[in-house]
Amino acid sequence: KSKPPGPAPAPPPSSPPQPAIGQPCSVGLLIIGDEILNGMVHDVNTYAAALSLKSVSVPLEKVLIVGDDEGEIVDSIIRLSQHVDYIVTSGGVGPTHDDVTMKAVAKALSSPLTSNREMIDFVQSQGGSEPTEPPSEATLKMCNLPSNSELLFLNGPENWPVLLCGHVFVLPGIPEFFDKKIQLVSQHLQFQKSRPSAIRVVLNAEETKIVTLLNKVVKNNPDVQIGSYPYVSNPELKTVVTLEARSKLEPKVRRMSRDAEQLKRMVGGAS
Repeated sequence: KSKPPGPAPAPPPSSPPQPAIGQPCSVGLLIIGDEILNGMVHDVNTYAAALSLKSVSVPLEKVLIVGDDEGEIVDSIIRLSQHVDYIVTSGGVGPTHDDVTMKAVAKALSSPLTSNREMIDFVQSQGGSEPTEPPSEATLKMCNLPSNSELLFLNGPENWPVLLCGHVFVLPGIPEFFDKKIQLVSQHLQFQKSRPSAIRVVLNAEETKIVTLLNKVVKNNPDVQIGSYPYVSNPELKTVVTLEARSKLEPKVRRMSRDAEQLKRMVGGAS
């Protein structure tokens, strides 16, 4: 049923550079399932994703629909990665033979499948089995995850986690479950956007020598929190300056970056 994946077209890095904390991000959606393409099931997950992401001002920029074909899923992830910061997949994550999403994600991200102990423990705890009991074949398949996987327990440690592989959120295709997970993902991305943008500048100049210039930076950026920390006994650094601003202050953040570069050029150092 599934054709072997062909040569990947100029793949991007395993995980493309992500937007800095506090910066805007974009999302692409990959709907997976033969049942969608042959009309047996309505695709309601695209609408759910668009609605949820819009509610937190995260743009859904592209949507692709493919069947349960490993090669097509790999190619789609690679293509989407060239245009968006994060990808959300829907479908193909069950234990049956046609659930190939996890294999495709692993291949697209060059992150081989490995048995995830954290996921095994969680699945066994949900099923009521003892940790000493060997996992079932279905459990083992569901717990074979890309090596760069991260389990995000966004709704408490007792509820199923959201799986993040690099820049790819892997979600179930069943609409009831997808709807709950995409809301958690949206809230997670909103939180990432609202976290401070921060810059750390390491200088080999004494703090007393940068007071005048640092005061100028503070004056130019009244909405930016600036800290200066002297190091007395470190031979390689003398002062660390931190600059922090909220994402809604993007012009301030950009100006803050320029002032930090000026600071480095004038007194020496590396960020």
